[in-house]
Amino acid sequence: RTGPCYRLRPQHDTVLDWLAVFILCKTVCIVCRNVYAVWRSYLKGTVQVTQSRINVCDNYKNEISDPARTVRLCKEQQLNKSIEQLNRIQVELQDSVKDLAKAKKKYYDSEQVAQAVREKADIEAK
Repeated sequence: RTGPCYRLRPQHDTVLDWLAVFILCKTVCIVCRNVYAVWRSYLKGTVQVTQSRINVCDNYKNEISDPARTVRLCKEQQLNKSIEQLNRIQVELQDSVKDLAKAKKKYYDSEQVAQAVREKADIEAK
């Protein structure tokens, strides 16, 4: 005494009324089945489209991964070479700065000695 057809029970117990309720219930069930079938086919189609997109992405990833790895390794090698060159240049620059500081000190020392000699010569000349 349950189900969708029980609520549609005719008020008069005639065969014609029961037949109308039966046809109505069958129609409702068919519509429900059609809606269910439509949703199921829609969901299956969505799953198929999604799966094909995933496959395309996987193929793309596989095609790109090897060249990308090669490019990355090449860039890393170039970076390592550049870092080595920069380190060498930095050491050379530091050595040059040290040499320049030594030369500057010698120049100022020589300048002071020359100034002292000039002053001594001026004093002796007077």
